Amino acid sequence: MTHKSNKFIPSSKKDDGMLSKVVLDVYDYLQDNYFRFLPDNCDFHLSSNCISYMTIRSAMTSNGIPHNVAEKYYGLDSSIVPDSPIIYLSFFDGHARKLNPLFIGEIKKQGTNDRRLSEGKKKQAIGNAAPDRVAKNYTIAADYCRHANGGFFPYTVFLYGCDFSDEGITNTTKSKLLPFFGSFNTVNPFFDENVKWALKGGSCFYQGERFGEKELFDIILSVCREGLRYFFPEKFWHVR
Repeated sequence: MTHKSNKFIPSSKKDDGMLSKVVLDVYDYLQDNYFRFLPDNCDFHLSSNCISYMTIRSAMTSNGIPHNVAEKYYGLDSSIVPDSPIIYLSFFDGHARKLNPLFIGEIKKQGTNDRRLSEGKKKQAIGNAAPDRVAKNYTIAADYCRHANGGFFPYTVFLYGCDFSDEGITNTTKSKLLPFFGSFNTVNPFFDENVKWALKGGSCFYQGERFGEKELFDIILSVCREGLRYFFPEKFWHVR
């Protein structure tokens, strides 16, 4: 497939590159199949894999938070770089443009004990680098999407490797991720409105084997479809 936006070159990292490629495929699919249903002032927009301090501050001030409060709330280092380009809905109001995230994605591999055992080496302790990175990025992505999107939260995480076996994940990993996502291996791109004391929601998938492109495509497209129904229920109620 030839991408309509070819300025995004996938990362040299194998997993990031695959996720980026699939995101581009989903973006093209949205343009080909759903663009004609969008309002005249709206478009699909593909952006770099960065949510910067300025982007977050702009979302906060657009949502009615005073400029000086938004500046104090976030520091210049409060930004994240997810593992693929971000798909947005782009709304135009005169010359101003508002971006609403439709998909934000991460993919992480963790675990080398399968290789170590095959080489006759001893097992190593299961690490926490992937869940720790996710927990950090989740907090910023959730705060940004709450101000930009309202109740829609398309932050989606894919974890795989021998530390995330098909039988389950460690209690330590669960304790780090469940307070955010609430459940695993299900598409849930919304905030839990019953949780008033924190931001909770989003989708987290894990498995032992590497994710295939079709698996990623189906999940990402499902997240985007949920967003279209959220923003335009009268136009996309039929989309599944």
